[in-house]
Amino acid sequence: MKKRLLFKNLTFCLAFLVLVFLSPLFQGFQGIQAWAASGSNATISPISSLSDFIGKNISILNGSTFDVHIQKNPILKGDVNILYQNSDIDSISSLLSGKSDAIAMDMPIAAMVVSEHKELMIFPEVIMEDQYGFGFRKGSPLLAPFNEAMRKLESQGLNEKMSTKWMGTDEEEKVLIPQDWEGKNGTLRYWVNTGTPPMSYLGPDGTPIGYAVDFVLHIAREMDYKVEITECAFDGLIPALQGGKADLAGRSMSITEERLQKIDFSDPFFEGGSVLVVKKADVDSSMIPKEDDGQKNSGKGGFFNSIRSSFRRTFVEESRWKVFLTGLFNTLIITFSSMIFGCILGFLLFLLCRKTGKAVRGIVHGVTGVIVGIPAVVLLMVLFYVVFGKSTITGMLVSIIAFTLIFGTSVLQMLQTGTNAVDLGQTEGAYALGFNDNQTFFRFILPQAILHILPIFKSEVSSLLKATAVVGYIAVQDLTRAGDMVRNRTFEAFFSLIFVAIVYYLAGKLLGGLVSLLGERFDPMRRKKEKILKGVNYHD
Repeated sequence: MKKRLLFKNLTFCLAFLVLVFLSPLFQGFQGIQAWAASGSNATISPISSLSDFIGKNISILNGSTFDVHIQKNPILKGDVNILYQNSDIDSISSLLSGKSDAIAMDMPIAAMVVSEHKELMIFPEVIMEDQYGFGFRKGSPLLAPFNEAMRKLESQGLNEKMSTKWMGTDEEEKVLIPQDWEGKNGTLRYWVNTGTPPMSYLGPDGTPIGYAVDFVLHIAREMDYKVEITECAFDGLIPALQGGKADLAGRSMSITEERLQKIDFSDPFFEGGSVLVVKKADVDSSMIPKEDDGQKNSGKGGFFNSIRSSFRRTFVEESRWKVFLTGLFNTLIITFSSMIFGCILGFLLFLLCRKTGKAVRGIVHGVTGVIVGIPAVVLLMVLFYVVFGKSTITGMLVSIIAFTLIFGTSVLQMLQTGTNAVDLGQTEGAYALGFNDNQTFFRFILPQAILHILPIFKSEVSSLLKATAVVGYIAVQDLTRAGDMVRNRTFEAFFSLIFVAIVYYLAGKLLGGLVSLLGERFDPMRRKKEKILKGVNYHD
């Protein structure tokens, strides 16, 4: 049996490794799919104006204002299908695979995307001119001095300096200024989402760097504040401001009337706009820049060179393996802590229901029913931004609290199911032998109930591990968020995803193995005869 299980695990691991090594080919498959799509749509006229996008699919970043810009454009208004994506790399993958026809992006980010993907280009017609600012919570006393310091530095050429530094080709210059000032006025809590360069992206040490981040540091130095930088998903930035978790937020956040109803904005620090990124193969050839040959350079060098390049970009360059290691550590901390505290909570709730009347049981079941009925990501955000919104509690601790509640509820239900599965005659027999209620439960009922519970418990532990993948919504860098950060930096759509899948699989197997070892200690069929008969005089 053990050999068969070992063979099964090795087979799964081998399959995952094969996927890793073949992952660079997926980009090739996308190209084949795009070529096939272009062949099947040969009768469709190439795109030559914004009106040609009517009826087509456009990907945008979830939580951004690109959908508003599209709706305000007199040509595109109400006539395109919007696909919401969780990251820029998801939008790029959607475009390359033919699931969408264009991506709506900020102009500076779009420029970096097309520089990495030679088969893509920026469509010449702009959707809407735009201005980017930093968000502040309503009535923040920091807004006026921030604007004053920004205007002073801009008059001294800060914008030109930032553009030369972060939009140039010298990678050695692209480092944040060191926080070597005293910071007499305190610390600014700056929340920013990382994506593609140049505004903010993943640095060598796994922290955000880029134009916007460096811009904030220059202003903080002028104001004599230290800066505490927190990476967060884009759609978590405004809730962080409203909940008091952040003092300022954003990288290329558009200043809109709708957002101004919720937060305040600094003066614009960058003049940009919304543009469409498209495949060159889909547009009229006269619109393609003459200096571009449309060929993608990343495919040169053969299959194994492609593998080495993907591995180097994902793990080696800028020591990105450290980002995965940090993410794995945080995931395991959340999982193990929630499992332990959840078991304690569930057991205490079970004892409470067992010893009290219907009223208390009704309250417990009502509260646990609400927890079960709420998606984990919603519970996380309610706890982080509402319940603990005004406190300094970290996202890690909130994650542990949330998943402790979720797992504790599962443990309560498992204990109720397991004890009900034990025959009533066991309890009656124990009472007949003179054992009291507590002795009967802990010596006879609970050990037998655990045997019924363990298979379900093993499955719940695995589910708990996978459920923690949503903690990135409250600024926790778990394994999934680490993978997203790296692939947004490297433009490798599949390599980091498959690696994350492997790690989750192996971690799940490890946790399952630990639970199985625990089960052997409770299984009377696996105990040695000497242990069973300990203290009993017998003869062979």
